[in-house]
Amino acid sequence: MSAGTRNFHRLLALALCLATSAANADSRDAIAIDPQAQAASGIETRALTAAAHRPELAAYGVVIDPGPLAALSARGGAAQGQLMAARASLDSSAREYRRLEGLNRQERNVSDRRVEAARTAWQADRARLQAATRAMNALRQAADAEWGGVLARWALADSASLAALTSGREALIQLALPAALRASAAPSAIMLQAQGIRARTEQARLISAAPRADPAFQGETFFYRVPRGGLRVGMRIVAQVPVSGHALQGVVIPDQAVIWYADRRWAYVQTDSAHFTRRLIGAASRVSDGWFVTRGWAPGERIVTRGAQLIYAQEFAPTGVLPPGKDAD
Repeated sequence: MSAGTRNFHRLLALALCLATSAANADSRDAIAIDPQAQAASGIETRALTAAAHRPELAAYGVVIDPGPLAALSARGGAAQGQLMAARASLDSSAREYRRLEGLNRQERNVSDRRVEAARTAWQADRARLQAATRAMNALRQAADAEWGGVLARWALADSASLAALTSGREALIQLALPAALRASAAPSAIMLQAQGIRARTEQARLISAAPRADPAFQGETFFYRVPRGGLRVGMRIVAQVPVSGHALQGVVIPDQAVIWYADRRWAYVQTDSAHFTRRLIGAASRVSDGWFVTRGWAPGERIVTRGAQLIYAQEFAPTGVLPPGKDAD
């Protein structure tokens, strides 16, 4: 039997149940479904449990192109190569100058002209090493000013952490923290969500403070790294950042219980063994496995975690009118 046929039979069972049980509904908003129909339709519920959650503030950011870091790494490799070559050349010319000078001073087995030529080569190599050192230091300073100390070190050392960013395994995020948070309060890990994608969230890890501000957002900026997934360069990011203070008490509405209607989040609560009511989730904070709420829901209430879409369809079936829009997920 196809999935479409099974869903049709489930809807039919619910419709028959609703027709026979409507007279016994607790209120006009309750949807009556007897336990046998619930089992036949695959409806499942779960009791809410008490949960604690620290208050959070929204922070905004963007996925950064790691290409300039790869270019910086290449320049750093070239500068480091020149520095090493200059140092090796200086070591060689210094040894040769000392050797010839010693021979000349002891028995004058070497002419003054050869000693002078060796001294000139040594001085030239010393100047080249000084120039290579200054170039390397300037590159480090520019990298620090552009990317901060941590990313600059990753790039100039061609580290595995840089490779994770430039290869596409991880995405680089620049995030502006709300002004209410101090710089020292930047969390080591936060949950990120791409704007426009409701369900997908990823945990990002702090890299360092960012030396440059983001003109699109207010607040101090920080770099984070996160598994790339579907993130693309230029995507806008939303993060929920914990703030200091005592944890709030409430419950977590799991993701699988949430339906979207009229651009708001709802869930169905089981009021007794045969009745369900759609309830607005209201103000909620995003957490790893759902939505944390402090009002309107209580531990012990049973919430529909499977089959909510079927109940949603039945809620509007008696009117013969489709719900406005197509917001149910």
